[in-house]
Formats: sequence, structure tokens, C-alpha cells
Amino acid sequence: MDLATQHQLIERILTHLDRRTTDAGGEERYVPVSDYLDPQLYAAEVEAAHRSRPLIVGHASQLAEPGDFRTDEVAGTPVLLVRDAAGQIRCHVNVCRHRGFKLVDQPAGSGLAEMICGYHAWTYDPSGELRHIPDQKRCFPGVDKADRGLLPMSAWVDQGFIWVDPATAPTARRATADELDPRLLAELAGYGFAEDSYYGGKVIDGAFNWKLGVEAFLEVYHFQILHPAMKNYVFAPEVALIDHFGDDIRLVAPKKEILKLRDVPREQWRLRPRVTVVYYLFPATFLFVEKRHASVLQIRPTGVETSRAVTFHFARTDGLQRLAGLNRNIGGFLQALDEDLAACESIQAGLRSGQEQLLFGRNENALHAFRDTLARRVAAGRTEVGAGIG
Repeated sequence: MDLATQHQLIERILTHLDRRTTDAGGEERYVPVSDYLDPQLYAAEVEAAHRSRPLIVGHASQLAEPGDFRTDEVAGTPVLLVRDAAGQIRCHVNVCRHRGFKLVDQPAGSGLAEMICGYHAWTYDPSGELRHIPDQKRCFPGVDKADRGLLPMSAWVDQGFIWVDPATAPTARRATADELDPRLLAELAGYGFAEDSYYGGKVIDGAFNWKLGVEAFLEVYHFQILHPAMKNYVFAPEVALIDHFGDDIRLVAPKKEILKLRDVPREQWRLRPRVTVVYYLFPATFLFVEKRHASVLQIRPTGVETSRAVTFHFARTDGLQRLAGLNRNIGGFLQALDEDLAACESIQAGLRSGQEQLLFGRNENALHAFRDTLARRVAAGRTEVGAGIG
């Protein structure tokens, strides 16, 4: 983030603190409870949102060397990510082309030279080509191995992240620049995330609709109430900056120490040590930028009333040299995450209580933007389906 933008954001924060205000807009919004319970709407959202946009699936440092691999699930599809002998990151559907058996079970590893199916030993190389069919001459004389390679998905590295596009084949993949606002791309590039190193992750399954998970991280209104373990509360109460980059959002949550900048010459103002910057990438990815590390959180739908929270962390060398502080900060993040997800489960459990609507306030304007974008994408998806049928 350039200095001019940092100074503008700091000025906005200090003004809010002086006036006891926050970024807000529009009117209160009533949201039908059925939005979190409707199977047909859920299916339309998965198709229009989660299968229509590239997804961050890791940090490039996780696949640093040929043979490094990891497995994941993208919009319901099991995938295998591997760096091949030529240094290219490949993404394959993690399913054998013989009888559909899952090919690689391990979550991650290194030195992968071939993938041997555990059902009938069909063997593939990291490029996805089928290299061996046991007893082919007798059992599969009409099969051309060149036609039975692993199904590919488009994958690439940008901004230090590994991206997968569930909507296209490799020959037709979109670039990150096709999806993100140029201003946002430039801002992310300024952090130099590609120079960081992966530092662990966690997966949590929960009983809540994916939209509840997204909405929990688009506002700071709940901070003081839901997270009582913050004994020395570091954030300025209920103050946040919200800026839009197309379908994506930047949320800045200031810490109390930002008040010290009032006594510091403007040319010395720096934002990152005194705030948490959160980048929300539609539909369900959050990037939390802290002083010496950053964390990615994704809310992935697994059912109408179930979701999976996937998180991983990465840090600069100076952060990795301060492991006690890094572990303390990540531990605090994970504790707050547990509290947020428990709140989502509590809400989901109460949705069948007879209440017909939930309410978004004017200070929760990022939630309004999320819902507007989602509704637009779902409507566009239904229009395309209708046009196809006609």
C-alpha cells in the first residue's frame, strides 16, 4: 500500500475517533431467514459464486520444489496440486480415470514422482499423463493412455498465492488480473507476499450456512462483546473503514495505538503496525494483514447448513525470527475464529425458531455490499441457464 493511501486512511480513522463515528451508509436491511435454509438458493449460490471465480488454495512456498504436492477440495471437486519436473504448478482432479478412486490421500508432501492408484495401480506422472495400466494388453487393448490422463484444472501463481479456477480448463484459464480490480492488485503487490513463507494452517468444520460465516468477518460491531478474552482490548471500539474494489472489499480495523500518530510528523505515519487490514475477495476469502505476518481465511460451503473454515498463515523472515510473538498472535486469531464460528452455529441453530428476518445495520454496510454482489451474480447465473434452455 503506497504512502499516500496510508495517510488518507489514517486521516479517516482519526476523524472517526474524534467524532465517535464509523464508515456507514444506506438504510437498515432485513434479510429473510429462508436465505440460510433454502436448498435451491444454496445450489444457485455455489454455481454462481463459488464455481465462477478463481480461489486461493495456498501460498507458493508450499510448492517450492518439483515433487512438492498438496491436496484440497475446490467447489466440491477433489484436487491435487503438484509442482512438476519442469517447475510448473499443475492442478489435477484427484480422481483416477479408471474407476474414479481418489488418487492421493495425503494432505501434503514432497518428492512426488508418480501417483499410483490404490485400487488398481493405474499410474500417472506429476504432469497428469497416464503412464501405466497393469495388464493393459489383455484387459484394456482399446484404451489410448494419451486420452486417459488426469482431468486438469487451471492453476497459477500470482501475488505469492496459488490460485485455482474451477470454471475453466488450463487452455482457457483467466488471469488474476481479469478478476480483481487493478487498484486492489497494485495494493496487494505492495506487500510483497511472494517473499513470505508458509507457517501452518487449520481446517474447522461447522454447522452453519456459508453466508453467516462471511457476514461474521465483514463487521467489527461484535468485537468487544464476542471476544472477551481480549483483556487488553487492542482495537478502537466499533470503528472500521470500508472501501470497495469492484466485488471485493478492504476493511481497516484500527488499533488504539493509532492515536499516538497525532504526536508524530505526518511523513512518519505508517498504517500496517497500527491496524489490521482485511481484504475480502468475493465470495468467501479473507486476507488479514498484520504487522509481520498475514492469514488467509476461507468459508467454503459443504451443505445448506454446513461449512468448512480453511485458514493458513505466512510470515516474513523477521516474523519467523520472533516465533513467540508470531505464535501468540496467531493463537489469538484462532481463538477469535473459534468464537466467531461458534456464533455462526448459534445463529444457524436459531433460524427455525419462528423469526422470519435478520437485520443488518447501517454500520454493517460491507454486509449489504456482499449481499448485493451475491444477488447480482445469482440472478445472472439464472439468466444464463434460462437462455441456455431456450
